[in-house]
Amino acid sequence: MRPTPISRILSRSLLVRLVAPGLLLLALMAAAMISMHWRTMERDNTRLAATLAAFVATALDEAFHILETFVGRVAPDGGPVRPEALSDLLAVSPAFRRLLWITADGTVARAVPSGLQGAAFPLDFDNRQDGRLLLSRPLPSPIDGRLVVYLGVRAATGGILAGELDLAGLGERLTQLAPLAGGRIVACDAYGNLIVHPDPRRVAEQTNIGDTPLFAAAKAGKGHLVYQSGGRLWLGTVGVVDQCGWFVLPTVPVSDLVAPALYTVAVLFVFMAGAFVLASAQLRKALRQQVEEPLARFAASLPEGSGGGEGGSGAFAELCVFEGAFEDMARGLVRNERLFRSSFEQAAVGMAHVSPDGQWLLVNERLCQLVGCSRQELLGHSLVEAIVPQDMAAVEARLQESLAGRLETFAREGRCIRPDGVSVQVNLTVSLVRGDMGRPDYFVFVVEDVTERRAAEEALRQSLEDKELLLREVHHRVKNNLQVISSLFFLQAEATDNAEARLVLLESRTRIASMALVHEGLYRTGDFGRIDVADYVSRLAGQLENSLGRSGGVRCKLGLEPIFLSIEKAAPLGLVLNELITNAIKHAYGPGVSGEVQVAVRLAGGVMRVTVGDQGQGLPPGFSIEGTESLGMQLVANLTRQLQGEVRAENAGGALFTLTFPV
Repeated sequence: MRPTPISRILSRSLLVRLVAPGLLLLALMAAAMISMHWRTMERDNTRLAATLAAFVATALDEAFHILETFVGRVAPDGGPVRPEALSDLLAVSPAFRRLLWITADGTVARAVPSGLQGAAFPLDFDNRQDGRLLLSRPLPSPIDGRLVVYLGVRAATGGILAGELDLAGLGERLTQLAPLAGGRIVACDAYGNLIVHPDPRRVAEQTNIGDTPLFAAAKAGKGHLVYQSGGRLWLGTVGVVDQCGWFVLPTVPVSDLVAPALYTVAVLFVFMAGAFVLASAQLRKALRQQVEEPLARFAASLPEGSGGGEGGSGAFAELCVFEGAFEDMARGLVRNERLFRSSFEQAAVGMAHVSPDGQWLLVNERLCQLVGCSRQELLGHSLVEAIVPQDMAAVEARLQESLAGRLETFAREGRCIRPDGVSVQVNLTVSLVRGDMGRPDYFVFVVEDVTERRAAEEALRQSLEDKELLLREVHHRVKNNLQVISSLFFLQAEATDNAEARLVLLESRTRIASMALVHEGLYRTGDFGRIDVADYVSRLAGQLENSLGRSGGVRCKLGLEPIFLSIEKAAPLGLVLNELITNAIKHAYGPGVSGEVQVAVRLAGGVMRVTVGDQGQGLPPGFSIEGTESLGMQLVANLTRQLQGEVRAENAGGALFTLTFPV
């Protein structure tokens, strides 16, 4: 084999010693630059959020100030409102979509543009401070459907001058004030209702972001948060509009923040790599000229016989190689012996060498501690003296199988009896070592004390049994308590003469019964983490059919799949099904008319699809779940949001409700 030139050996060694510190320095520089850049962007974005919040507060204050300035002019001395005064005020206030004068009894006396005159003002302001009134939840304007919030100031006569503040204009001004490349600016009220968002549809749909990590951080008083959304990391900062409790939330992708620092690090890396390549070439050239070539000339000048091989140096070189090899071998033997001794003596488990006839040959200190004997007491004695006879019989059988060549390694648990009478539970792992001729030389015993582990496993098993019994009892008691409440509602409904109150009590009874069924299912199956949806829906439909559908002959037709849901999903799903099935049984068909309510549950692609339909009268024109004021439909809408799903109502040969949500 051709020897490696000494210049290459030295250059490699020096380069390794240079490259490692260089890479470490580069990594430290990258971390420092990214950290500095991150803190700067975090501080700047926090200031930006505070500035935008101050801008929103100023815009609201200016709007209130306009109303306060003109409130005396609109209705002087509490007399009739002049429409031209409202028109003049609207002409000089482009931020308002419409102005209304509301009398002290809540009647809309004047509106510009016209509308609602003589009708009761349908909204209630949720923020009142120093005569300033605010309804922070965005609503569509009756004029053109654009989203607005209602502001108002109270006059001395008790009347209110109210205006619809244009949110689209406010959002455009925020975006113009602070354009974020790749980021977005979001504003919401104190309850998470969107006021400003880059996607106008989300504001138009009155989306609530109350369950997002950034809103939770804002409510907790934090100034910024790094969170994940849509597969990306975002830095969100929080600005609070003190006047009304709104939040302004600018968000920027983390990748956009660290990209400049990473670009700088990449440039430095390329520069350092080029420098290392150049230094390697220069170093190799210098070593070849100043070390390798002088040594070669010196070897060629040696006299004949001073070494073998080319140049007369072969024999001398071989002796040097042999000497170095023997020294390396000796050092390796010493190192291996030291390594074996340290591993054997300092092992956390007992270790021993045992002869084929069962005599201890070599033991470590840990084994002496386990069996309660000194090293001198163990050596020269038999293995039988340390292990319980009942366990020793099984161990000896396995040892004989190993000597016969049928086993190389085996493991078994047993007990050791210490001289003080204490029994120690141990795990034995035994391997047979054979000599050069294949004859059995000695056994390697690894003895591990598992007494505490076995005691802990038993305690854990008992604890799990106790907790399972406790959970079963909790669900049983919750189910019983809910059934008691349901019975109380039924008795109260039977006792009242008020038909409307009786209907409310009976509807509440069915809702409580649907929740009781969840806990009954958990108690009956013993699986406290999830519930069988098919079984639950069957029992819920049967219960509603018996209580509501018997008089009209309405029956439920079920199409269910074997699906399991957690209790967090099953409870709201049960309430939604209770409302939809109850609504179909009561309203789909006329009095005394028989019919059928179809209930289907399917799961595909991690999305559950639940449908409730009938062949009855269908939904009225323009029906909307969100726009319906009934408590049942409001529960359906709110519980659907809790499930993070969607519900759709349509006419398809009758009313058809479709609920989808992820599981």
